[in-house]
This record gives sequence, C-alpha cells and structure tokens, in this order.
Amino acid sequence: VSTALQAGAALRLALFAPEQLQATPEGSALLAELEGRPRCHPATPAVVAAAADTQHPQGVVAAVAWPELEP
Repeated sequence: VSTALQAGAALRLALFAPEQLQATPEGSALLAELEGRPRCHPATPAVVAAAADTQHPQGVVAAVAWPELEP
C-alpha cells in the first residue's frame, strides 16, 4: 500500500489495523498517511486479516485503481 501511494495510485478503499501498523517505523508512517484520508478506515486485525489474500497480513489491505497506460 505504501508503494502504491508513493506511485500516486488512487485508493478506492483501505482497511488498516492501527495497533499492527504502529509496531514498526514504516507502519507508523503509513498509518499517519492513511488516517483522515477518504475511504480509509481503521479496523481490527481480524477484519483486516479476513479481507487480506495472504496468510500473514501486515495490518493493511487496500483496493487500488489500475493505472491507465498508453498503448
């Protein structure tokens, strides 16, 4: 999610578990960026895990718009 934001991607929806993100400096920076953004919502770790397509979610899951590429 952090890489997508750095690339200028448009977030359609993000769920994040604040207590998980606060565990690392990188996560804390991402948390600060997500808080207050439209369509970005705090959630419990269980909710984030249920929405993630991974065995070890890292505290955030997001839907991002595909970039439009020139042919």
